[in-house]
Amino acid sequence: MLCVAMMQFALGFGIQFIFPSYDFYDTFGWELGIGYVGGHGTAGLLATMLQNAGLGYCQDAQGVAITTATFGLVGGILLGMLLINISSRKGHTSILKKVSDIPQSYKIGYIKDESKQSSMGRETTLSASVDSLAFHLAIILMVCGLSYFVVDIVKTHNIFLLKEISIWAYAIVFMFIVWGIMLKLKLDFLVDDRVKSRIAGSLTEFAVIAAISSLKVDTVFLYLLPLLVMMILGFIFTIGFLYVMCYFLLKEHWFEHMIAALGCCTGVFLTGVLLLRICDPDFKTSFISNYSLSYTILSIVYFALLNTILGLVLHHGLFYTWLFCMGGVCIFGILAILFAKIKIT
Repeated sequence: MLCVAMMQFALGFGIQFIFPSYDFYDTFGWELGIGYVGGHGTAGLLATMLQNAGLGYCQDAQGVAITTATFGLVGGILLGMLLINISSRKGHTSILKKVSDIPQSYKIGYIKDESKQSSMGRETTLSASVDSLAFHLAIILMVCGLSYFVVDIVKTHNIFLLKEISIWAYAIVFMFIVWGIMLKLKLDFLVDDRVKSRIAGSLTEFAVIAAISSLKVDTVFLYLLPLLVMMILGFIFTIGFLYVMCYFLLKEHWFEHMIAALGCCTGVFLTGVLLLRICDPDFKTSFISNYSLSYTILSIVYFALLNTILGLVLHHGLFYTWLFCMGGVCIFGILAILFAKIKIT
């Protein structure tokens, strides 16, 4: 997935070479990887990053990123469903063939006990204690506040390299630290995935709505042809690369790994989960664990790379940035092959 992200960055920047007659702004094309791999949340972050760098075209870039994110999310789901249907006919996936085979709990409108309302999540400690929603939200906001505090210190003291890392990357690292402490103290039972998902979903909706509301339609129409070419080529290269890598390097459940990576590299984490759930509704196989772990690694490295790429574009120009992205494709591709060979051995 890291290799695909760098490939999308390289492809996006390469559009400026393909259409030399257009008056592109410096970072045009970067939005392909930001919209496809990063999603709407990262597209909303883009304007802030460019604004902090003192660039006047931040709203234009965000409009392009929102377009690629929307196109990628919808297209990724549709193409994923198409590939799953084709694969199920060829017997490559364990997708359930009949509606009657679907577990009762996955059917729409199913309620185990109609006399009771479904609980959002367990209480944190006792029924009289702080409710579950406030507890989870407090942890999330505490990590966010800590991240802003550290970023302010890093930028105030102008610490080399650390000042270039996105606040999202800091937040992810601090959340891992907090989670590690909770595991050591054996407090992990207080965390409920359902409550966490609801809070994350609500905050993501705020980010998406804020980003879409600031979309500049005139910018999209100005770069319509390069955008269409960029997004279509993004799908072709992403699907083709994932198919080849997963088919030849993974010996078991290669299709499920490919479809999960496709969902993540064109939409968001939950897009991959959605496609995985279609392939294996009960999550009986191990690839959901692999997908979760790989997404964690992707998130940390991806957000660290964003500011590095932005600095390269502004200080070294388009060509050297494109070379850096192509180098990332080679490095991450070689690492993927090596790890696969080690696993097979």
